[in-house]
Amino acid sequence: MRLTAGTGKRIYKWILSGVILLSCIGTITRVAAYTTRCKPFAAAWEQVDHGHCNPAAILTNVTWFFSGVCIFTDWVCAILPIFVIRQLSLPLRTKIQIACILALGML
Repeated sequence: MRLTAGTGKRIYKWILSGVILLSCIGTITRVAAYTTRCKPFAAAWEQVDHGHCNPAAILTNVTWFFSGVCIFTDWVCAILPIFVIRQLSLPLRTKIQIACILALGML
């Protein structure tokens, strides 16, 4: 968020805050699904008397959801710096150097 200070546009901070919030929601959803799948919790890895687990399809769906969230947030984090760097008041050479360093994250 530090780079967005020089652009004068608050939309970048809103986008980054949304990405952070979406990542947190996805992570909390995944952790909740995995921890509440089996009652008691130990039934997830060993047979326990009077224990049961919800269908594995629930975990599959949550995993697909979380994968989609991760792909979306990765793309936003990879593309957003292009717009931020373009609006910074820096020499062209410095902008290109910063862009090359940030492009390493796409590898």
